Amino acid sequence: MKVGNVWMTHEAFHEQYPDPNAPVPAAKNTPEEVYVKFREAILANDVEGALKYIAPKKREEYRKRFNDQKVLKNYQTIPDVKKLIPGMVQNDYWVGYEYKGNESDKEMNYSVDFEMDRNGYWFIELI
Repeated sequence: MKVGNVWMTHEAFHEQYPDPNAPVPAAKNTPEEVYVKFREAILANDVEGALKYIAPKKREEYRKRFNDQKVLKNYQTIPDVKKLIPGMVQNDYWVGYEYKGNESDKEMNYSVDFEMDRNGYWFIELI
């Protein structure tokens, strides 16, 4: 089956996207807690610690990104959790936030997206 621009097996689809009729698991953490822990690890140059808060399917991608010191320095400028602005689209398994930052002396909007796994744990899906 095709989901967006990606071909997936039925098994992969059902693993990644929960049954909409299934009960939502009780959350074991919050997106805000995940963000704070991720930010603390990034600021401490603890890449492996930060990767614990990235969605498992995205960890290798982010591990490669963080190996570039210039990219890592950019991630170390992410703001305190209090500066995150809730996005307009949210559901039981996904929530997005935005924050403002600067790039090349221009103010930019950035996104942080979180997803909950089937066990009730939130992870960063995009930052």
